[in-house]
Amino acid sequence: MGCSFKEAEIIGSDLRGAVFDDCTFAADIKSTKMSSVDLRGSDLSGLSGLAPLHGTQVTELQLRQLSEVMIRDLDLTITELPL
Repeated sequence: MGCSFKEAEIIGSDLRGAVFDDCTFAADIKSTKMSSVDLRGSDLSGLSGLAPLHGTQVTELQLRQLSEVMIRDLDLTITELPL
């Protein structure tokens, strides 16, 4: 059983070098220092804000979750190119 950061605000914290194993993140991580954090094995789909993740360790599978966070946070519209 992992940890859960659902509906949490982690603002202005220093988590550098921390390891989060099997955690669920649905948190706002504004102004949080997270370089060298190991997030492998955690669910990142509920994160808000990606800038603090600079330098963290993630898996290839987590990249899909992070792309969904980016699309949501930046309010991007994905469209097809005309043929």
